[in-house]
Amino acid sequence: MTALPINIDCGENFGRYRLFDEQPITRLATLANVACGFHAGDYTSIITTLELMKNNGIKVGAHPSFPDLQGFGRRYMQMEFDDLVSCIFYQIATLKGLCESMGTTLNHVKAHGALYNASCVQEKEALAMVHAVKKVSADLTLLTMPDSVLEKICVAENLPVKRESFADRAYQTDLSLVDRNVAGAVITDPEQVKKQYEALCSGYVFDIHGNRHSMMSDTVCIHGDHPGLVEIGKMFF
Repeated sequence: MTALPINIDCGENFGRYRLFDEQPITRLATLANVACGFHAGDYTSIITTLELMKNNGIKVGAHPSFPDLQGFGRRYMQMEFDDLVSCIFYQIATLKGLCESMGTTLNHVKAHGALYNASCVQEKEALAMVHAVKKVSADLTLLTMPDSVLEKICVAENLPVKRESFADRAYQTDLSLVDRNVAGAVITDPEQVKKQYEALCSGYVFDIHGNRHSMMSDTVCIHGDHPGLVEIGKMFF
């Protein structure tokens, strides 16, 4: 088994609301996907997160979303293509500027929530992601699910792309993620998260029905707001 780098979504505290303590992330993450303020995060939390990741040698990525603070970016929004490109471009470029002002660099881009899911299966959102990234830098790596529409477009456009899998989410038979509204969609038991991570590092995953599937990935996501993140960190290290 070859250990795969872990990426974690973060920077999602907002005003007086604190979703989770980000210090445990530094025990696990190689890559940090930082919210850009459109689904969560504000200027204070984003800057604080960037500083924390910089001080711990964790590579920073932009985590853009639909403009959906009320729904935490988990609601699909029908947007005109040019508006969507501008929305994504604004978020990535802003985070890149913050990184450079703070003496670090933007390494990658991973869409959040409904935008992530849509870009995996729909050409419009996938193309919008690609167009927005190109307007910032064609050197930025995009993170997406294996064999997604976005991965195929990135390959065709010669953009760097990494295939992402999930240690704390259940998979359907077609290897899409189980909807969060379905029981068992989120794997809450830290021991099961560790087992799924190890399986993914070995190139396979079991779906929610117990069937084994091949899955080749370059990085594995564990969500920063996972209730067992501290325990998971202890298991890994």
